[in-house]
Amino acid sequence: MMAMNISHAFDTSIPANTCVVQLDDDGQLLWMEQRERQPLRHDSEPRGGLCGRARIALLYVLPIGWSL
Repeated sequence: MMAMNISHAFDTSIPANTCVVQLDDDGQLLWMEQRERQPLRHDSEPRGGLCGRARIALLYVLPIGWSL
């Protein structure tokens, strides 16, 4: 039963809430997702927001590599 639920989730809800990260022709990252059966391209991380990007930038400059 649990395996069937997981399989169903991977067939339905997980693809609906994920993006595929690719490189464009210029070597830049792009995020592709499906919205209402139509491909949607994002040039920056979707649902990333300014606050989320600021947190990531802060973590990037902190010397925390040893703890990862």
